[in-house]
Amino acid sequence: MDEDMIAFLKKLYYKKLARELAGCKTVLDVGCGNSSIIERIPGDFHSTGLDAYEPYLEESRQKGIHDEYICANLLTADLPEKSYDAVIAFDVVEHLERPDALRFLNNLERWAEKKIIVATPNGFVPTLECHRRSDPQLDHLQIHKSGWTVSDLKKMGYQVRGLEGFKWWRNKEGKIWQMLYKLSYPLSYLMPRTAFRLLAVKEL
Repeated sequence: MDEDMIAFLKKLYYKKLARELAGCKTVLDVGCGNSSIIERIPGDFHSTGLDAYEPYLEESRQKGIHDEYICANLLTADLPEKSYDAVIAFDVVEHLERPDALRFLNNLERWAEKKIIVATPNGFVPTLECHRRSDPQLDHLQIHKSGWTVSDLKKMGYQVRGLEGFKWWRNKEGKIWQMLYKLSYPLSYLMPRTAFRLLAVKEL
Protein backbone atom coordinates (compact mmCIF):
# COMPACT_ATOMS: atom_id res chain seq x y z
CA MET A 1 0.00 0.00 0.00
CA ASP A 2 2.65 2.57 1.00
CA GLU A 3 4.78 1.80 -2.09
CA ASP A 4 1.74 2.43 -4.29
CA MET A 5 1.21 5.73 -2.50
CA ILE A 6 4.85 6.76 -3.07
CA ALA A 7 4.55 5.92 -6.76
CA PHE A 8 1.38 8.03 -6.93
CA LEU A 9 3.02 10.98 -5.15
CA LYS A 10 6.05 10.79 -7.43
CA LYS A 11 3.73 10.93 -10.43
CA LEU A 12 2.12 14.07 -8.99
CA TYR A 13 5.61 15.53 -8.44
CA TYR A 14 6.61 14.93 -12.05
CA LYS A 15 3.32 16.47 -13.21
CA LYS A 16 4.01 19.55 -11.11
CA LEU A 17 7.44 19.92 -12.68
CA ALA A 18 5.85 19.49 -16.10
CA ARG A 19 3.45 22.33 -15.26
CA GLU A 20 6.37 24.48 -14.15
CA LEU A 21 8.07 23.88 -17.49
CA ALA A 22 4.92 24.42 -19.55
CA GLY A 23 5.63 27.07 -22.16
CA CYS A 24 9.39 26.52 -21.91
CA LYS A 25 10.88 25.41 -25.21
CA THR A 26 14.48 25.16 -23.99
CA VAL A 27 15.70 23.76 -20.66
CA LEU A 28 19.25 23.71 -19.28
CA ASP A 29 19.88 20.94 -16.73
CA VAL A 30 22.88 22.10 -14.70
CA GLY A 31 24.85 19.36 -12.95
CA CYS A 32 22.85 16.81 -14.91
CA GLY A 33 25.04 13.84 -14.01
CA ASN A 34 24.46 10.45 -15.62
CA SER A 35 20.71 10.49 -15.01
CA SER A 36 18.20 13.30 -14.76
CA ILE A 37 14.75 14.26 -13.55
CA ILE A 38 14.24 15.35 -17.16
CA GLU A 39 13.74 11.66 -18.04
CA ARG A 40 10.53 11.62 -16.00
CA ILE A 41 9.04 15.00 -16.89
CA PRO A 42 6.57 14.91 -19.76
CA GLY A 43 6.91 17.88 -22.04
CA ASP A 44 7.87 19.17 -25.46
CA PHE A 45 11.14 20.98 -24.86
CA HIS A 46 14.74 20.86 -26.07
CA SER A 47 17.02 19.95 -23.15
CA THR A 48 20.73 20.56 -22.68
CA GLY A 49 22.76 18.76 -20.02
CA LEU A 50 25.65 20.63 -18.39
CA ASP A 51 28.13 18.86 -16.14
CA ALA A 52 31.81 19.08 -15.20
CA TYR A 53 32.35 15.29 -15.21
CA GLU A 54 32.71 13.99 -18.77
CA PRO A 55 32.15 10.26 -17.95
CA TYR A 56 28.69 11.13 -16.58
CA LEU A 57 27.90 13.07 -19.73
CA GLU A 58 28.95 10.11 -21.86
CA GLU A 59 26.63 7.81 -19.89
CA SER A 60 23.82 10.31 -20.33
CA ARG A 61 24.51 10.54 -24.07
CA GLN A 62 24.28 6.75 -24.38
CA LYS A 63 20.90 6.84 -22.60
CA GLY A 64 19.72 9.64 -24.90
CA ILE A 65 18.48 11.76 -22.00
CA HIS A 66 19.25 15.22 -23.40
CA ASP A 67 19.27 16.67 -26.89
CA GLU A 68 22.74 18.17 -26.44
CA TYR A 69 25.52 18.39 -23.86
CA ILE A 70 28.06 20.84 -22.48
CA CYS A 71 31.08 19.78 -20.41
CA ALA A 72 32.12 22.75 -18.28
CA ASN A 73 32.81 23.93 -14.75
CA LEU A 74 29.50 25.02 -13.26
CA LEU A 75 31.00 28.24 -11.89
CA THR A 76 32.94 29.34 -14.95
CA ALA A 77 30.78 28.07 -17.83
CA ASP A 78 30.52 30.86 -20.41
CA LEU A 79 26.96 30.71 -21.73
CA PRO A 80 25.01 33.54 -23.37
CA GLU A 81 22.65 35.50 -21.13
CA LYS A 82 18.99 34.47 -21.20
CA SER A 83 19.83 31.60 -23.55
CA TYR A 84 17.36 29.09 -22.03
CA ASP A 85 13.71 29.49 -21.09
CA ALA A 86 14.23 27.47 -17.90
CA VAL A 87 17.31 26.43 -15.96
CA ILE A 88 17.11 23.58 -13.45
CA ALA A 89 19.66 22.42 -10.86
CA PHE A 90 18.67 19.40 -8.80
CA ASP A 91 20.91 18.44 -5.85
CA VAL A 92 23.77 20.67 -6.97
CA VAL A 93 23.95 23.82 -4.85
CA GLU A 94 24.74 21.91 -1.63
CA HIS A 95 27.98 20.64 -3.23
CA LEU A 96 29.40 24.19 -3.32
CA GLU A 97 30.83 26.40 -0.59
CA ARG A 98 28.37 29.17 0.21
CA PRO A 99 30.16 32.03 -1.67
CA ASP A 100 30.55 29.79 -4.73
CA ALA A 101 26.94 28.65 -4.39
CA LEU A 102 25.73 32.26 -4.49
CA ARG A 103 27.80 32.83 -7.64
CA PHE A 104 26.31 29.64 -9.07
CA LEU A 105 22.74 30.76 -8.38
CA ASN A 106 23.53 34.10 -10.01
CA ASN A 107 24.75 32.19 -13.07
CA LEU A 108 21.44 30.30 -13.24
CA GLU A 109 19.55 33.58 -13.16
CA ARG A 110 21.78 35.03 -15.85
CA TRP A 111 21.22 32.05 -18.17
CA ALA A 112 17.45 31.73 -17.63
CA GLU A 113 14.82 33.73 -19.50
CA LYS A 114 11.68 32.62 -17.64
CA LYS A 115 12.41 30.62 -14.51
CA ILE A 116 14.84 28.69 -12.32
CA ILE A 117 14.01 25.44 -10.51
CA VAL A 118 16.33 24.24 -7.74
CA ALA A 119 16.09 21.19 -5.47
CA THR A 120 18.34 20.76 -2.44
CA PRO A 121 18.31 19.24 1.08
CA ASN A 122 16.67 21.33 3.79
CA GLY A 123 19.65 22.61 5.78
CA PHE A 124 23.09 21.06 5.83
CA VAL A 125 23.14 17.29 5.32
CA PRO A 126 26.54 15.54 5.64
CA THR A 127 27.76 13.52 2.68
CA LEU A 128 26.63 9.92 3.04
CA GLU A 129 29.30 7.24 2.76
CA CYS A 130 27.34 5.59 -0.04
CA HIS A 131 27.83 8.75 -2.11
CA ARG A 132 31.62 8.64 -1.91
CA ARG A 133 33.41 7.70 -5.14
CA SER A 134 36.78 6.11 -5.92
CA ASP A 135 37.51 8.68 -8.64
CA PRO A 136 39.04 11.67 -6.76
CA GLN A 137 37.57 14.19 -9.24
CA LEU A 138 34.08 12.78 -8.84
CA ASP A 139 34.42 12.33 -5.08
CA HIS A 140 35.32 16.02 -4.74
CA LEU A 141 32.17 16.94 -6.66
CA GLN A 142 30.01 14.67 -4.45
CA ILE A 143 30.92 16.25 -1.10
CA HIS A 144 28.27 18.42 0.58
CA LYS A 145 29.73 21.83 1.46
CA SER A 146 26.72 24.03 2.28
CA GLY A 147 23.15 23.89 3.53
CA TRP A 148 20.11 25.88 2.40
CA THR A 149 16.93 26.68 4.28
CA VAL A 150 13.48 27.91 3.31
CA SER A 151 14.41 31.37 4.59
CA ASP A 152 17.63 31.44 2.53
CA LEU A 153 15.78 30.65 -0.67
CA LYS A 154 12.81 32.92 -0.02
CA LYS A 155 15.15 35.87 0.57
CA MET A 156 16.47 35.30 -2.95
CA GLY A 157 12.98 35.40 -4.44
CA TYR A 158 12.17 31.68 -4.65
CA GLN A 159 8.82 30.10 -3.90
CA VAL A 160 9.55 27.00 -1.82
CA ARG A 161 7.78 23.68 -1.30
CA GLY A 162 8.83 20.62 0.68
CA LEU A 163 9.85 17.22 -0.67
CA GLU A 164 10.23 13.73 0.80
CA GLY A 165 8.46 13.94 4.13
CA PHE A 166 9.25 15.19 7.64
CA LYS A 167 13.02 15.41 8.01
CA TRP A 168 13.11 14.21 11.63
CA TRP A 169 11.42 10.92 10.67
CA ARG A 170 13.68 10.11 7.73
CA ASN A 171 16.32 8.12 9.61
CA LYS A 172 14.08 6.59 12.26
CA GLU A 173 14.47 2.81 12.38
CA GLY A 174 11.55 0.43 12.07
CA LYS A 175 8.78 -0.15 9.57
CA ILE A 176 6.27 2.00 11.41
CA TRP A 177 8.55 5.05 11.39
CA GLN A 178 9.33 4.54 7.74
CA MET A 179 5.63 4.26 6.95
CA LEU A 180 4.95 7.48 8.88
CA TYR A 181 7.79 9.18 7.01
CA LYS A 182 6.27 8.23 3.67
CA LEU A 183 2.79 9.26 4.79
CA SER A 184 4.19 12.69 5.66
CA TYR A 185 5.16 13.44 2.04
CA PRO A 186 1.99 15.45 1.21
CA LEU A 187 2.13 17.42 4.47
CA SER A 188 5.79 18.32 4.09
CA TYR A 189 5.06 19.64 0.60
CA LEU A 190 2.76 22.24 2.16
CA MET A 191 5.08 22.82 5.16
CA PRO A 192 8.55 23.05 3.59
CA ARG A 193 10.34 23.93 6.84
CA THR A 194 9.53 20.38 8.04
CA ALA A 195 10.69 18.63 4.86
CA PHE A 196 13.89 16.72 4.19
CA ARG A 197 14.35 18.33 0.76
CA LEU A 198 13.22 21.59 -0.79
CA LEU A 199 11.87 22.47 -4.21
CA ALA A 200 12.43 26.14 -5.05
CA VAL A 201 11.08 27.98 -8.09
CA LYS A 202 11.96 31.52 -9.13
CA GLU A 203 10.00 33.33 -11.80
CA LEU A 204 11.99 35.88 -13.79
